[in-house]
Amino acid sequence: MVLLFALTALAGDWEATALVGGEFNRDSHGIVMAGLRSGPVSVVLNTDTLAAVVENEGEHGRWWAQAKGQSGVAGMFLFPWTEGAKDPSMGLSAFTLGADVGAVRYLGHGLYGGGWAGVHYWRFGGTDATVIDVPDARPVLTSRAVVGYWSERLSVDAQGGVSIDAGELVPQLSVVVVARTKGFFRPVAELRAGVSSNVTPITATRLGGLNPYVIPLAGAAWAEFRVDDYAVARVGPGVAMEHWHAAAFTDLAWFDGRGAVGIGGLGTYMTGPWTVTLIGGVSPWLDRPQGLAGTVYASVGHDWRGFGKGG
Repeated sequence: MVLLFALTALAGDWEATALVGGEFNRDSHGIVMAGLRSGPVSVVLNTDTLAAVVENEGEHGRWWAQAKGQSGVAGMFLFPWTEGAKDPSMGLSAFTLGADVGAVRYLGHGLYGGGWAGVHYWRFGGTDATVIDVPDARPVLTSRAVVGYWSERLSVDAQGGVSIDAGELVPQLSVVVVARTKGFFRPVAELRAGVSSNVTPITATRLGGLNPYVIPLAGAAWAEFRVDDYAVARVGPGVAMEHWHAAAFTDLAWFDGRGAVGIGGLGTYMTGPWTVTLIGGVSPWLDRPQGLAGTVYASVGHDWRGFGKGG
């Protein structure tokens, strides 16, 4: 990884990005991201995850390959929740190392199609509070077909395929739909849904929280729920001007036969290379032994485009 950082710097035409943030509730966690890119090569450190990526995009499509490792909190196994409360007795440290390759073809008129596949090796460990058996180390194979549509007003991304974990064949299908408008009034309209079968703790979808790495549900903790089937619609009014966007929203969620509602608001401020994001919300009907289920996510990002550009 150090060699890749050196190669991107020596290329003379590179970009850097950085972000700090966190999600704050009864089980708060921080996020630190730093990325460096030169041409087709990029290296990204995202809290405990280090990834090296080679990608190329042309007029008719893009392809990519990445190697990635994650230490300690892979899959959020270290921070489980049971019946509305943190449950350290179920906690596991988790480490992964693996690689993915993929390609997408642009089909015209906003349509695209392609796929990706990868293999990641998982290793687990217990903590002082762990009472469950530590799972065996094992590889997990994943393949997905991808189809979608993108325009300034609407994007649809659908993925379907299988994973293989400990001999279990896990079929999974997911879709993300986002509608957008221009002008002063910018309502929020998003849908995320998925179905699966034979899921394992590794392949289950992480739902809950307001950070970019989960299926969102305002008020719930980060990855509080590990689900098979889910549908979460986020809708609400919003307004925007040149540098900012603000909205109120409701998360209407259904997962594994139960329902939940989150109520929240978001604000984004952008000026030059800076982006500041603040999202907060509550879920009044989520069961909590103590108090109301609430979550706040905040981040500050900076994008140094062309930083270090050679003369």
